[in-house]
Amino acid sequence: MVPENILKFGVGLMLVTFGTFWAGEGVGIDWPAGDAAIAILLLGYLVAALAGTWLVRARLRARRPALGSRS
Repeated sequence: MVPENILKFGVGLMLVTFGTFWAGEGVGIDWPAGDAAIAILLLGYLVAALAGTWLVRARLRARRPALGSRS
């Protein structure tokens, strides 16, 4: 069984990747790697999404009060 959020993350990455590729094809971009550009785009979006996720989690951890402190 695949956790729902991971499935949504993967589907979102694929939609953005194929959407970018097909939009580029629609406006006449000649992709340097041909269809292999899809894999390159996917890798780029995956790295960006994981970096964004890491940054958001780091900011949330920084805002969380330390254990044992009273405010």
